[in-house]
Amino acid sequence: PRYLPNNTTANIYNWIVTAVFPGLFYIESPDRLFGIGVSSSQSVVPGQILTVRGTMTTISGERRISPTSVSGTTLTSQLQPWGMSNRLLGGRAVGPYTAGIIGMASPNNVGLRVRVWGKVTYADTVSGYFYMSDGSGAGDNSSHVGVRVTGTVPVGQGVDPVGRFVQVTGISTCFQSGSLYRLVRASDVQLVQ
Repeated sequence: PRYLPNNTTANIYNWIVTAVFPGLFYIESPDRLFGIGVSSSQSVVPGQILTVRGTMTTISGERRISPTSVSGTTLTSQLQPWGMSNRLLGGRAVGPYTAGIIGMASPNNVGLRVRVWGKVTYADTVSGYFYMSDGSGAGDNSSHVGVRVTGTVPVGQGVDPVGRFVQVTGISTCFQSGSLYRLVRASDVQLVQ
């Protein structure tokens, strides 16, 4: 579907739900090579096999589907995440309509379920995001070191998460701030001791 321009009809058959967030869920192809966000509040669960029909859109540089119908009731096992370094998150452009992360040559993995690790370098507990670095040199145009992650580090109230090591499972995605930069939409953040 990412080869289709915006406002074009997209039909996806028998893809598997990998993560659910407020107003958004992600589906992945059974061969685990492609994933995409679906802008919908419909009640779905990870592991559910869906057929999605809708229109292609782009939100903050990320290609998504705005659905007209979502159907499916069959459940399967939750897909295992791809483990990768922070530097490989995002990937290059795909076709004429899907931009890539600035300076990237690796395969595009936006929309896929991933697992990454690193040391927390900055945390905004009010806005619900943090940065982490695995030493691979990934970054964006902010003053913070590492990759931006939406989610919170599970430390006690009043405890500074900076300097803690975490394992993050979530969706490889992106955000736009002039160029496209890496972002992980976390579904699970665990402290690594």
